[in-house]
Amino acid sequence: MSIQQTDTTPYTDEQIQWICGTFEVSEPLARLLLARGLESYDQIHAFLNPETMPDGDPFALAGMAEAVAVIRDAIEGNEKICVYGDYDADGVCATAILVRCLQSIGATVSWFIPNRHGEGYGIHPDRVRELRERGVTLLITVDNGIAAAQEIALAKSLGMRVVVTDHHRAGSVLPPADALVCASLHRYAEDVNDLCGAGVALQLARALGCEAELPWCLPLAALATVADMVRLKGENRKIVKLGMGLIGQNAGLLALQRVAGMAEGACDEGALGFILGPRLNVAGRMGDAARALRLLLCEDSAEADLMAKELEGENRRRKAEEERIFLGAARMLAEDGEIPPVIVLYGPDWSTGVMGIVAARLAEKHYRPVLLFAARNGELAGSGRSIPEVDLHALLSEHKDLLIRFGGHAGAAGLTIAEQNLPTLRQRTGAWLPEQFDGKLPVKTQRYDLALRPADCTLSFCHELQRLAPFGRGNEEPIFLLPDAALSQVETMGAEGKHLRAMLDAGAAKLRLVAFGEGEQRARWRGLKRADAGVRLRANSYAGAESANAYFVFLQEKTEKEEKNDHFLKITDAFYAHIRYNKLSYYFDPAWAAELSAALPRKLTEEELRAIYRQQREWLPDGVWVPRRELGAGWEEQAAALIFLELGFTRYDPANDRFAAAQDIVHRNLSESAWFGALGSAQ
Repeated sequence: MSIQQTDTTPYTDEQIQWICGTFEVSEPLARLLLARGLESYDQIHAFLNPETMPDGDPFALAGMAEAVAVIRDAIEGNEKICVYGDYDADGVCATAILVRCLQSIGATVSWFIPNRHGEGYGIHPDRVRELRERGVTLLITVDNGIAAAQEIALAKSLGMRVVVTDHHRAGSVLPPADALVCASLHRYAEDVNDLCGAGVALQLARALGCEAELPWCLPLAALATVADMVRLKGENRKIVKLGMGLIGQNAGLLALQRVAGMAEGACDEGALGFILGPRLNVAGRMGDAARALRLLLCEDSAEADLMAKELEGENRRRKAEEERIFLGAARMLAEDGEIPPVIVLYGPDWSTGVMGIVAARLAEKHYRPVLLFAARNGELAGSGRSIPEVDLHALLSEHKDLLIRFGGHAGAAGLTIAEQNLPTLRQRTGAWLPEQFDGKLPVKTQRYDLALRPADCTLSFCHELQRLAPFGRGNEEPIFLLPDAALSQVETMGAEGKHLRAMLDAGAAKLRLVAFGEGEQRARWRGLKRADAGVRLRANSYAGAESANAYFVFLQEKTEKEEKNDHFLKITDAFYAHIRYNKLSYYFDPAWAAELSAALPRKLTEEELRAIYRQQREWLPDGVWVPRRELGAGWEEQAAALIFLELGFTRYDPANDRFAAAQDIVHRNLSESAWFGALGSAQ
């Protein structure tokens, strides 16, 4: 694992101070805004106040005008309309939105949700014929349809009109629908071509004039946006921010909150993604997804409670099944002895509804793309999850001759294959992936946003971070690096000791660290002397009192190579002592430079130097002197300190061995630094 800062773009002090003064935020928060590409007043104001953004024009989605015309014509003709959805949280929410809105404008509407276990994803010819026999003349797809060219051609041949609304990646052949509204095909306003299926359904509802139903629809669209992990930017951000406060509009969501032990009403994105979303998804994972749709459309509180309790029980059963499959997959990998480039495993009795969750866990643990398969209807049904460097849809496209069908996107996919083709798929994907990376395999890069000291991680800063919420894909919760911190008071938490807690100690400052699911690491953590800790910062409330907590993301202990660099730091200390006792006015000394250069494990790069400069500027506020070793105990920070001192970026107090920011800094080129010539390398 390597550790890198997410954004290393240099920003001026003037930019940072302007943001701080204009929006009344701290300097670290200003840096986070800049790192998210937000520089102008309008961009930052819209981001911090997404609810004030003007609504995007739904007709900016290509095909929307045609879809509205077809639907209104069907309503005026009193035709039977069927909304054909999908079995995950996004598909169920999208179906509920469109059914509710069509009913409100007088449509004769029914709905259909396929069974994950019996039919799988997408439109099925038998269902198309059945719907036509029931008198349906207009079929509207939500969260599916873009890849169903043959099935939609069948519907057209039977005399049905078809409106497709979807967001998945299109194949080489588009379906012959009467109207095609798919967010992945066309740019929708600025940076909002990543609507989920429910987001597209919401725009169709708005285009149909169903404004009165939007308070009921928005929380469903918000839940689907978070659960389907689309980018939380632009209009998606507004949908989630508004929808979180309107949960009380839906009796089904309120019932789910009650059975999950949540307070009723408004919630945050964490509750949408990790509490409500899984309980909607479990209906399809463990049986018939139509149960989740009936819950969302239910308006009777008592009836909703009964349905929610059923889903709560299914969720407990899902967790047990997930653990069974995970342990089975782990045993298979252990028997193989080596983790392959692409993990391809088959369990005849694995639940197809749970395999995707397990695939995601395995991909995270082993940092490999994962394809899991189970037997279904004489074929093997598969779920795949990937890592950021590998486009799973592209991987499957390379081997589509082995597949019966597949669909999805870069990070996740569903597929079907004949059992006899599975060994070939395993062999070919295992050979193909290394070829894409010059014979090597991707190594996980753990990124962080800013480096902080434990003393900076205050309760007030935790509260301020909430101005960046809601968090999700494209607007991830910030990760902070706490360099060279010591761990103390390491103890397990929970009835079974599955979790850990500890104190992060950096000098006089201490911060509580909580690590969920890391109980097995207790012995290793207790053996750590010092480590660079990656954490998320959140306010924690317990017994009526609030405190700042750090939540574990990663710990990078000092490696043997880094420990050998203590030699470099000893030489550095001696050099500063040399300055102190000889009162040198010029800080570059060729003899010392040669000795320091020989002790370096490698050269310091310009990119690293820029990142260290921004970090040290945070730790050297104007007029404040900081002890030299507090700039960072690593060789990189100490080498950089010499370069900054020579270039006039910092001031040094030899008597007290401390640094401060220089006043009226003049722009300098690295080529002017003799220290950089000795210790660094140009890129």
